[in-house]
Amino acid sequence: MTALVVGFVVTPLAQYFFAEGGVHGAMPGMVIVAWVQLAVLVALVVLLQSTRQTLGKLRIREALQRDGLKEYIGLAIPSSLFVAAKASAFDVAMLLLATLGTSEVAAYSAILSSLFTFVSISGGTSTAASARIGSSLGAALPFCAWGYVVAAAAFALTISSLNGIIIFVFFDNILGLFVVAETSLEVSHTVRWIVPLTHIVDGTQYVFQGVFGGMGHKKKVRIF
Repeated sequence: MTALVVGFVVTPLAQYFFAEGGVHGAMPGMVIVAWVQLAVLVALVVLLQSTRQTLGKLRIREALQRDGLKEYIGLAIPSSLFVAAKASAFDVAMLLLATLGTSEVAAYSAILSSLFTFVSISGGTSTAASARIGSSLGAALPFCAWGYVVAAAAFALTISSLNGIIIFVFFDNILGLFVVAETSLEVSHTVRWIVPLTHIVDGTQYVFQGVFGGMGHKKKVRIF
């Protein structure tokens, strides 16, 4: 949540100063935002007492133990491949749309930006569900873990459905924050009914990633 707030504050400032450079200016702006978010998170981990107690001292020798390192790599590589595949899919989609014209590219970018804003709620719910379910199972309280599963799934469906309604009703207002050309808005309207359904599915699968992660089902997390 802290990184999200920092992103909302820093992104407009970075884009304001670099927007005149077009794509060449937007990329440094994105890099600056990412590094500022990382710096804030590292500062919170080091400065807050609760995280400092958990972090303790740097245990490099323990971190490099074969079993722990193997388990970490087993989790990290699939996650990295998932992120790379998702980013590549986005790039391929943008290149394909570029062959159709700038209106399609702008419409697609605006729709994704709108969805990312709303899906952040599901991302936070996913993290909370993973932590709560994992702690409950670790304490041998499966009934409590099941309660968190039901609560997370119900919350995800409810919030995603409400967000979907908001996106559909205020479609022009929301997309107007990211695109101003009338031609791009007209293109966006052709898929208006699909956008809320996409958000509901995307938000729900985010939460179930956290649910399966908390239960220790690594393969199911990779599938999601």
